[in-house]
Amino acid sequence: MRIMLRQTWRPPPFTSFMGVMDLKTGVGLALLFALFNKVAGVYGLIAVFTGGTIAQVSLYIYSIATLALFLWGLKAVNEVSIEDARNVFYIAHLFICDHLFSTLWLGYFSVLWWVYTAHDGRPTPHSAAQLELIKGADGGRNITEAERTEMAMALWNREKHFAAFLLAAGWLIKIYFAALLYSYAVHLRRGTYRTLPLSKPLLNAYDRLTPSATRNTFDFQGEGDEFEADDAVFEARHNRVPSNGAYSKSRSQRRREDLIESSGEVIFDDSETLVNGDIPAPRRVS
Repeated sequence: MRIMLRQTWRPPPFTSFMGVMDLKTGVGLALLFALFNKVAGVYGLIAVFTGGTIAQVSLYIYSIATLALFLWGLKAVNEVSIEDARNVFYIAHLFICDHLFSTLWLGYFSVLWWVYTAHDGRPTPHSAAQLELIKGADGGRNITEAERTEMAMALWNREKHFAAFLLAAGWLIKIYFAALLYSYAVHLRRGTYRTLPLSKPLLNAYDRLTPSATRNTFDFQGEGDEFEADDAVFEARHNRVPSNGAYSKSRSQRRREDLIESSGEVIFDDSETLVNGDIPAPRRVS
């Protein structure tokens, strides 16, 4: 009995970042975006000294703990000589898992802020230090409780929709960044990344040489001396077999013969016996 697994549909990987940048550049920007969020957790630890909640402190500690992982991911992606698909897949898994954990905190704080927080303008201090600051700030105001509630609700009604839009947009952008990471990893595994329209081909060591360096390396010409850089051209010009078929001349022998014949001063006697395949000493023509 033969079991056939039905091939499921898979979306094609992205070939560029927003259609205007290289895929690898977009991956680097995505990791920089994640690093920016993690670095903000360092400053968020100040909430420990100002009476922050346990949920806030736990989020900041988690951000600092994952900061080193995203630094490693950014370094691995920016490595030009080593483009390892397996490492990129690890980074993509890390990114999507971090997004899922962050979504838990996002949902908790959103419900707490939209549902359980009374937006009536009444200050809610979390510590004695904050309470002292609030008392000092409210000392010169002359406003009733009803007026404060009315102004606070008007401000909340104007800003709550825009705030929800920003949170939803940020959540969707991170989903796009995760898909970008997986697309880059898939192209590396298939070996198709360097063939993408906006991707630059990987230059080898010879192509990275400047024109001047190439000339200095492969163009040696001096007085009375000629060096041919292209062996194929040299072999094509000098690949001759003697008519008597007694021997095959080596490259050094052919060069020596050409230089001496071009001077017009000496000739060779092919009838002389060769020893160990060497060319006999030249005789000057009287």
